[in-house]
Formats: sequence, C-alpha cells, structure tokens
Amino acid sequence: MYLVRNAVIVIFLFVTAGCGAQDEQARSDRDPYNHAWKDQTRALQKAREVDGLMQEQSERRRREIEKQGG
Repeated sequence: MYLVRNAVIVIFLFVTAGCGAQDEQARSDRDPYNHAWKDQTRALQKAREVDGLMQEQSERRRREIEKQGG
C-alpha cells in the first residue's frame, strides 16, 4: 500500500514539475506588446505623436507672428 501511494506521489510531482517548466518557457517567449488592445494602444501612440507635431507647429506660428510685430 505504501509503495503505491509513494509511486502516485512521485508521478504527480514529476508531472507538475514538467508542466511548470513549459509554462515558464511560454511566458518568456510571449511578446509583452502583443495583447488584445494592441491596435488601440498603437492608435493612442500615433495620436500623441500628432498632438506633439501640432503643438510644435502652433508654437512656431506664434513665434513668427510675434517676430513680425503682431
């Protein structure tokens, strides 16, 4: 009886240890930027870039107007 119980425990430990190693490998291979909202985050990043460009242009126009005496 003890032999069967010990064998079951050992087999269980080997199976769970093997599954854990595969999970760790899968987690390390996963791209952190590949997720469900990838398209939305990309669009948000583009919007931030466009906003920065618009602010730069606005600042340039303001400086030129001030330079012309307006």
